[in-house]
Amino acid sequence: MYARFLILAACVAAAVQAQTAKPNVLWIISDDLNMDVGCYGDKSAITPNIDALAASGIRFDRAYAQYTLCNPSRTSFLSGKRPDTTRIWNNSTNPRKFLGADFVFLPEYFRNQGYFTGGAGKIAHESFAGALTWDTYQPSKGEPDPDNPVHPAEMIHSMAWEATSLVDSETQDGATARRIGELMKVKRAKPFFLAAGFHKPHTPCIAPKKYFDMHPLSGITLRPQITDDLMDIPKPAFFLRESLLTQDEWRHVLQARYAAVSFMDAQVGYLMHILDSLDLRKNTVIVFQSDHGFLLGEHQGGCYKTTLFEPTSRVPLIVSAPGKAKGKHANGFVELVDIYPTLAEVCGLPKPPGMEGLSFVPLLDNPAKAWKTAAFTQVNKVPNEDFFTSSVIKTEFMAYGMRTDRYRFMDWKDFGREAYDETADANEWTNLVFQGANKDLSDSLASLLAEGWKGALPGKPTAVPALAARNVTIAPKAAFLQGNRWLYRRAGSRPTDLAGKVPGSGLSGSGAIR
Repeated sequence: MYARFLILAACVAAAVQAQTAKPNVLWIISDDLNMDVGCYGDKSAITPNIDALAASGIRFDRAYAQYTLCNPSRTSFLSGKRPDTTRIWNNSTNPRKFLGADFVFLPEYFRNQGYFTGGAGKIAHESFAGALTWDTYQPSKGEPDPDNPVHPAEMIHSMAWEATSLVDSETQDGATARRIGELMKVKRAKPFFLAAGFHKPHTPCIAPKKYFDMHPLSGITLRPQITDDLMDIPKPAFFLRESLLTQDEWRHVLQARYAAVSFMDAQVGYLMHILDSLDLRKNTVIVFQSDHGFLLGEHQGGCYKTTLFEPTSRVPLIVSAPGKAKGKHANGFVELVDIYPTLAEVCGLPKPPGMEGLSFVPLLDNPAKAWKTAAFTQVNKVPNEDFFTSSVIKTEFMAYGMRTDRYRFMDWKDFGREAYDETADANEWTNLVFQGANKDLSDSLASLLAEGWKGALPGKPTAVPALAARNVTIAPKAAFLQGNRWLYRRAGSRPTDLAGKVPGSGLSGSGAIR
């Protein structure tokens, strides 16, 4: 009888322990990654490991960053608060300046809940890596300077690259992956929260040559273009452009980016290999994300991130969690600010206080569930922004963007608005509210934007009018251009003709991959 009692007690104890055991967390962040990923439909991308992760979890097709710059975006998803609350709008302000010395960021919350926390690489903006407290943290190890980086002579953005003879373990991101792999191997009595922050595909696109070889120039497809693309957008919406690059130069830029993405994907594969070899995947929540997107030739040579267009606002986000849906995709809107409360809930932790993000755990159970009706992104505009044509700005202001099921809407305050029908104009070439057209649509979207994220929560009704007609009357772009000729001459990286088609002078540096 006593033996039976002991066996029963042991079984009960094991059951209780199983119920109370917390899953591990492996959080992977890629820097500046846009939607150039295979599982998101990019046929030029070679990302087998990210694709396999998506097949083992849920791919979120409508995930959006709250700010299209590193420090503001990362501060937002590390805090669960939006940029208007954090007041971090640039890469030079410490995340704790306004949130306070005692604010509990995401890794610190897990540490307070009994998790072992370890990080490596770029999690917070690297200038402020010390703002976060971990059990252990390894800053990004210095990468050898490129021997002979390639940089088109006309390029004003530092989009340099080099195919090196290094092996993965000798690179910055390779060191980050291997450090997190080492931490996974340590046996502990507590669950772990490990974060790997990869720098690639952020420029400079330095990667072992084998990744460049995976992307021959003959297979590179340039971004779609129209010559009058920028003639119907508000002045502050102009951004860093590389309008002088030739098509051949753009193919080299894209080859380097795809190579950097494939290299980063291989580091994801290394982490998955270690996780599987230790039989940890069955009890580990895995999150893969970017911090914001990036333009790579869209809109007549756009080549940066601080815009409100879809390619800079939308990001890849994949979640694989024990007991949740596998191999599915979710169309509901989610935002990076939702990561903090989502990870807390999926790990069975108390709800963190003061969150401005919404846990999307219900989508992990049912990816088809109706969810938010919009996602929000913003960017601060200041006078004389270096090479940016927003030097026309005299007073600092915040611009706001919103993506609904059908429309992308942007409010540039006194400078005007943009609205794009994403179902018919995925390239965002035709501003439907140019020169006051479609006023009902514009005012309705502006009203939804003013309601903000609280008005877009699940269950909130929306009433966006359908576009009245496709043949809306919009003043000819050419007429507008003639009245603003000076602005468009300044829109490129150097003086250009009106179409921005002045050819470049070729690649510099002998390390070009031909």
